[in-house]
Amino acid sequence: MNSSDAIVNPVKGKNSPDPGFRAIIISDKNNLDELAALLNLKQDAASLLMTSKLYSGKGFSQTFSLSGPVIGAAYAVLLIETLIAWGVREIIFFGSCGAISKNVKIGDIIVPTCSVIDEGVSKHYNGQWVKASKGWPENYEGEDALAYPSDNLTEIIKKVLSENELNFKTGMIWTTDAVFRETREKVKYFQQRGVLGVEMETSALFTVGKYRNVETSAILVVSDELATHTWRPGFRAAQYKKSRKKITGSLSALCKSI
Repeated sequence: MNSSDAIVNPVKGKNSPDPGFRAIIISDKNNLDELAALLNLKQDAASLLMTSKLYSGKGFSQTFSLSGPVIGAAYAVLLIETLIAWGVREIIFFGSCGAISKNVKIGDIIVPTCSVIDEGVSKHYNGQWVKASKGWPENYEGEDALAYPSDNLTEIIKKVLSENELNFKTGMIWTTDAVFRETREKVKYFQQRGVLGVEMETSALFTVGKYRNVETSAILVVSDELATHTWRPGFRAAQYKKSRKKITGSLSALCKSI
């Protein structure tokens, strides 16, 4: 890990569980428990990590872990900082996003290639790897920097989705803390810059992953649409649930191959 002058740091205690080499962080409790069942991880074997569950299991050669539910950048970073301190070196986030692009619909799968930083956690970490993006206005505070996932882990995710015959899109995501401030002005602004969707975690996860020298990447399913500047929720839509279920199956295969 990078050296730090922080007063409070994540630590591994004597009784801390072994989360293994790779951790999958899942935003939705139902998908978390579904994946645990596919991997024969019993509910009563799960431990508590803050307000999330933590399952540990064995792949073909290494231990892995599943954790969730998760919502928001600040909480997600608390979770991964702890897992990193306990030994995790690869983190895959499985979450949801709202569609910004008119070409993205409820149930579509997105593998982010970068995330616009519009959350409050990233600025507290060393920003040397956060690349300023050309074309972002200097006075548009928060949206002038991008955070990037691990190229290697992103390729692994794309490969496992393709092997399981899942279609997906790749592109830029906007990460915000303020769900109720996704204004028409901001949505239009991001549409003009080719952003696919909006969610609450990925830019912080990518930023902290870089800071801690840990590989991070993400898979998102479109849960709602904002592209017409009118909210269209799809959390109960059959295609949304179907896509999440298929990703759960793909992640099961990935865990078994570790």
